[in-house]
Amino acid sequence: MTNRLSERYLAVHCKDKKSDFGVHQVNVGETYSFKFYPEVIFPTTLYFCHFTWLEADHYFDIYVQKRDGYCNNNVCTWDILPTGPCRTNKDPRQCYGWNPPSAVQQSIVTAVPFFPTKVSVEITNKLSMKDLHLHCKDKHKDLGIVDLKVNETYRFRFYPEFFIPTTLYFCHFTWLHADHHFDIYVEYRDVYCIHNLCSWDIFENGPSIFIGVQLKCCESGIPLREVEVIVRMTNGLSERYLAVHCKDKNNDLGLQQLNVGETYGFKFYPEIIFPTKLFFCHFIWLEEDHYFDIYVQKRDGYCNSNLCTWDILPTGPCRTNKDPRQCYGWNPPSAVQQSNNTLLV
Repeated sequence: MTNRLSERYLAVHCKDKKSDFGVHQVNVGETYSFKFYPEVIFPTTLYFCHFTWLEADHYFDIYVQKRDGYCNNNVCTWDILPTGPCRTNKDPRQCYGWNPPSAVQQSIVTAVPFFPTKVSVEITNKLSMKDLHLHCKDKHKDLGIVDLKVNETYRFRFYPEFFIPTTLYFCHFTWLHADHHFDIYVEYRDVYCIHNLCSWDIFENGPSIFIGVQLKCCESGIPLREVEVIVRMTNGLSERYLAVHCKDKNNDLGLQQLNVGETYGFKFYPEIIFPTKLFFCHFIWLEEDHYFDIYVQKRDGYCNSNLCTWDILPTGPCRTNKDPRQCYGWNPPSAVQQSNNTLLV
């Protein structure tokens, strides 16, 4: 099963009447799979899956032996879309709607029901020779202040929400002159982590979660809440004034005029859970008039130490603090409306 939702994490929980494969978090474009032996004499094998994302909550019978048989060379591949799953290795491609609500009970009559699972969160102080002061809460509970010496671990446990995955725990981290907040458990992001354990190491540059391999803050894309990104643009045109007008869907940064060699910059907080932040700019000089998506979170992430620097050239912008230097063409005219999300300059 491949997550084909648009910029959304997908939680998948599959079962048959004897086996429970647990909850798995699948990022956009990622694939989750399982294998099994179908029945030999009576074709009664059935696997159903529970799919959740944002406000959506659906069931689907992902394998029905009478319907699917041995699929295509013993492989059944599915794209999971908002409207329902599509069998991609069937000719022609076959799409289905979600099970109707009444079918959920029919699917699980002989299966193990979904019970609430207790989740543990572990937080380990990996600061360099510094004591860590920790204060975690959710909307109902205050877990109090905990002091951790280097390599000491604090753990708390809770039951996540059963039907609507909205559980959120956030923590306040302080040490020496540092003061940070971080959402240590977000149900849509973390689901049930690995075997109901979410294990975090706290470093100076941010939390790192163990998900099979150790991922640092900047590699995993999970930053501290306070981290800002700065975008700077330098007029690299030859002897021409440059007018720059940047926006995102919520903010209009106004019109700026840059002489040759001058720089304009702005800063903002990227999205923490879903990497959807986008800023686009309108560039005008003499007879030229162009648009460009100056910051796309999926493309740029946190750039280089939270700084994205650009030279604006006649042929298009070039990222100058990327190795190797990366140059782009201007947005095609048809992309203007797509870039500004119905906001026009």
